[in-house]
Amino acid sequence: MLIGLVAGAVLQPSGVRAEVGEVRIAYQHSMSFLVVDVMIARKMIEARAAAAGLGPIAVSAVRFSSGPAANDALVKGEVEVGGAGLAPFIDLWQRTRGGANVRAVAPINDSPLYLITTDPRIRSAKDFTASDKIAVPAPGSIQGVFVRILAERAHGNPGALDASMANMTSLDALKALAAGDSGVRSYAGSIPFNVPAMALSGARELATSYAVLGGAHNLVALFVAEKFKTENPKTFAAIAGAIDDAIAFIKSNPNETAEIFSAASKGATPPEQVLAVLGRPDVAYDATPRGTMAFATFMLKTGALKALPASWKDLYWENAHERNGS
Repeated sequence: MLIGLVAGAVLQPSGVRAEVGEVRIAYQHSMSFLVVDVMIARKMIEARAAAAGLGPIAVSAVRFSSGPAANDALVKGEVEVGGAGLAPFIDLWQRTRGGANVRAVAPINDSPLYLITTDPRIRSAKDFTASDKIAVPAPGSIQGVFVRILAERAHGNPGALDASMANMTSLDALKALAAGDSGVRSYAGSIPFNVPAMALSGARELATSYAVLGGAHNLVALFVAEKFKTENPKTFAAIAGAIDDAIAFIKSNPNETAEIFSAASKGATPPEQVLAVLGRPDVAYDATPRGTMAFATFMLKTGALKALPASWKDLYWENAHERNGS
């Protein structure tokens, strides 16, 4: 039986209409994106779409090395759903205002960023010089912004450590730290990579973003352009609902969740390590916007943001507005 295309929509043999035939989600391999791994493994978006009366939909996750790279993919139409740290998402919101109008569906993880070093000489951010390298995914990543916050606190200048930042994925950063002779002996990163980093000889945690900013904040969010939301309202609702489903699953099924992430890491992160991270008091899976304005205010101060949003609600689609965000 033939499947026809009418005005960009997929018509299934039963006559059920799918708004869009494919949803590609940009993300980075990290437990901060655990919600994406769970949604994919459990086919949660597909289930929500079917319950809404939509036809079959192909959902996949596309891995990128950093938030800015994921942002570029969304702008180019290479993915339908963007996924990035809070800081690069805020930057994309700013860049697309009056155009693609990208806003977040929801945040998907609260966890700190960690500054870790194996260099015995370095005791705080004040000790870094231009010759000391700090691994970050990209200067515009949330890790890069964290380093700039530390630079302002330590040196009175947010750009003081810019020359120290070395662009590396978390996995490459761990290899460099373990090698000991790569020139990279410090790492600004996230879960679960802080665990093996701290297990290295001489490793010390110098700072966390929670301590520096005075409380918990979202680490990453998922977001879409206005055109996608407007043209595919049921699919958008399926994505938003699936985020809640994945968060509930993570909280109720930690053992299966650990197996899902370990499989996504191709065994690089064993299930017991995932469970250890899930049990940390500073890690939470929640769709409540948190810390948006703290990052936006810093980005405005440093010139990375041209105008401060009136509130966090400016950056989120209305489905998130019933939450007590910040």
